[in-house]
Amino acid sequence: MVSFLQKTARWLIISTVVAATGAMIWTTWIEPAAAPPAKAAGQAQSRQWRTAAPGIVEASVAEVKLAAATQARIVKIPVKAGDQVKEGDLLVQLDDQEETARVRMAEANVSLRKIERDIAANDNAAERRQAEDAVAKLEAALRDRQADVDAVNASPRNGPERDARLKAAQTAVTATQDELTKAKQNLTTLTGSGSATAIGRADAMLAVANAELSLAQAALAKTRITAPFAGTVIKLLKTRGEMAIPSVDDAILTFGDQTHLRVRAELSELDIGRVKVGDRVSVASDALNGRPLAGRVASVSSSLGPRRIGASSGSGPLWPSVREVIVELDDTSALISGLHVDVFFGPDLS
Repeated sequence: MVSFLQKTARWLIISTVVAATGAMIWTTWIEPAAAPPAKAAGQAQSRQWRTAAPGIVEASVAEVKLAAATQARIVKIPVKAGDQVKEGDLLVQLDDQEETARVRMAEANVSLRKIERDIAANDNAAERRQAEDAVAKLEAALRDRQADVDAVNASPRNGPERDARLKAAQTAVTATQDELTKAKQNLTTLTGSGSATAIGRADAMLAVANAELSLAQAALAKTRITAPFAGTVIKLLKTRGEMAIPSVDDAILTFGDQTHLRVRAELSELDIGRVKVGDRVSVASDALNGRPLAGRVASVSSSLGPRRIGASSGSGPLWPSVREVIVELDDTSALISGLHVDVFFGPDLS
């Protein structure tokens, strides 16, 4: 008899605990998930919402973390959180003394190589002109010497000095021909591969110097972090004097376009069939003083993913796998990026 009473009491206790747990789950998770946001005092709260989900306000253009492209000390941050800037505006200046010196050294090397290239080209041009003049003079001299031979041949053959004069004229022609041959060879050398090699070497050295200058200028540009697009400085993560390294985990600031805000909600895997693009939604938050914001579902992810948004007040149980839903609101003037909200999917607010 005692054993029976003990068993009965034990089952009564277990039944009571189960009932209390079920009531707690209903009041904590299920009932709030179906509760609509308050619209105004005295309005009926019987509106049926299909489901609810936690959400967070974010920029339509994804926020980006800007880090240094080279390791250096931060010397200037001319902006502060909340500043709106244009594309290309300076956000962070790193120490650039070494990079500036390298650029100046590369610029000096380019100037030197240009002078060497010009000297090589000018020297070759002057020597070529001299060689061309020498060939022209010797060709004229050869014509004169040949004319002397022709004149001797035309003289009377019985003259006592004719043979000696003819031999001297022919010797002069031969000598002039030899000199002309050497002059032409010299001109060929100056206008041939030898000259091209000298000028080409000077051009190659100049090209190397220009490449080194481009590398130095690129390294200098890495010391300036500029706005990738027009937007707002959201948060500064470092201050002047700190070291910056090229790593996204060591970002200097976060940046984004805050002119267009939206809500990213995470829908429970149990409710993936209850929401579609175009559905009306109502967004509520304690920060809005009970005033819900109307909007529409802009997109729904095609797959499930892990939950990234924390618990929120009235969005139901937190399931491990969720479907991301993007909501575009009719009015975002009362919102700020990063605000946690509750998103209710259901009938129009009108």
